[in-house]
Amino acid sequence: MIRNTLINTVLVLASLCFSTAATAAKSDEGWKGDAKDAWLEGRLETAYLVNTNLNNFRIDPDVINGNVTLSGTVASESDKALAERIAKSMTEVATVTNNLRVKSGHSDPIEENSKSFLRVWRDSTITAGLATEFTASPALKKRDINVDTDNGVVTLTGHVENEEAKKLAEDMAREYEHVSKVNNQLRVKKQ
Repeated sequence: MIRNTLINTVLVLASLCFSTAATAAKSDEGWKGDAKDAWLEGRLETAYLVNTNLNNFRIDPDVINGNVTLSGTVASESDKALAERIAKSMTEVATVTNNLRVKSGHSDPIEENSKSFLRVWRDSTITAGLATEFTASPALKKRDINVDTDNGVVTLTGHVENEEAKKLAEDMAREYEHVSKVNNQLRVKKQ
């Protein structure tokens, strides 16, 4: 029950972050003062949310006049440096003060659930993206391919017209970003 509530909360927060970032990205020239700082802080939160190496619930960016101060905890020195690089990569950021503390080996339920959320998000993105690519491919137009993704492992089931289509579907899945393995269980239709 607690896990489902947490995952639902993360989903709502992610939706809000992405919708805010998408709206703001279209009109960032009009943001000034505190509004621009809030907009920039939202962009940082979103960047940390979608980065699978960082736990955005443990990183707090504070923005004043385009100057970013990072506080909170991360698991390693490399995570601390990554959080700083992400902030510095935004053109609107003037300076970055990195006050993140390294607390190695630290894990808590929110961190574990946020990693689970990111895995589910990535798997869902892979499944939807591959289904779209298969539908758009003229070579796979006469097909019945089901895509399932679990922790980066894609399983293809269903039917295709020939061996070439079976190999093409597997190659497309293997080349898709964040896919670690492909289980090709497609069957060629008997003619």
